[in-house]
Amino acid sequence: MKTKLYLIIVALSMSNSWAQLSVTAISTDFSIDFDTSINGVNEGAYDGTGFDPAPSTGDLDGNAWEIKGFSLGNQDYNTTNTSGDMARGSSTGGVASGGLYAFEVATSDFAFGIQPTGSDFTPGTITLKVTNNTGVTISDAEIAYEIWILNDQERANSLNFSYSTDDLSYTDIAALDYTSPEASDASPWIENDRSTIITGLTLNNGDALYLRWTGSDELGSAARDEFAIDDITVNLSNTLSVDDSNFKQTNIYAMNNSILIDGLEAGTTTLDLYNLLGKLVKTNTFIATGEIQKIELSESLSLGIYIVHLKTKKGILSKKIIKR
Repeated sequence: MKTKLYLIIVALSMSNSWAQLSVTAISTDFSIDFDTSINGVNEGAYDGTGFDPAPSTGDLDGNAWEIKGFSLGNQDYNTTNTSGDMARGSSTGGVASGGLYAFEVATSDFAFGIQPTGSDFTPGTITLKVTNNTGVTISDAEIAYEIWILNDQERANSLNFSYSTDDLSYTDIAALDYTSPEASDASPWIENDRSTIITGLTLNNGDALYLRWTGSDELGSAARDEFAIDDITVNLSNTLSVDDSNFKQTNIYAMNNSILIDGLEAGTTTLDLYNLLGKLVKTNTFIATGEIQKIELSESLSLGIYIVHLKTKKGILSKKIIKR
């Protein structure tokens, strides 16, 4: 099942010269589902046949991906790798050979899969290059993705997220850390949704943002579970340059375990609430009427500072609130 956190995949209108995920519009979801072609990322439905800078059907674009930590060789940017660990083919799971697969995690739903072993991806990294081609400087990036796990082995492994703007120094987002259960079970593929907002960026037009997933052994001593990443969504925004006149009548504040929004123009509005670790803790889409809008918060939500992202047809308003 596809993630419900985001809208249907946006068709990417990108030139062939942009050989990574090219984000060409602000405040717009750009998504990779590995089932349909995304120019600069994959050609057709991914089938586990490897990487090529001029990808054939089923390939990932070798310009967009860097893979490290495999015994039979790695995938560097701008290279071709269509054999061995980098091209294990398609499977529904239950494999033993370490490497990269197109795992069918649900009927006709293929994901970017990893089978770790003692010499593969323990540790290892998968890095996706995203290019800002919006024409403006980006301050915020909303990232969402699915982790799929086939928990068929008696070992716990991690798959954690970090990001970089220079491909040298990476920032971990601990709220997105994931570790599979040590004890195996008979469950089919299980989906785990992850999302975050990265703030404080200075990503100029033409600059790259690097998204990285790092895997490693954690607990146990048996064989390892299969993992897959799917439905990666990137939304870049420039909240620092939003014309304040669009929202000069809008106020957002917290009161009595609620978020109150005053002065909002009528129309469809989405409110996303993030904690200071960048974890999405609440999302709500509603039709504003021009009256004060009240969004109830969970009683279990901890006291503290949160970031509200309010998306309207006029843009995005970002503001910190304090839940007392």
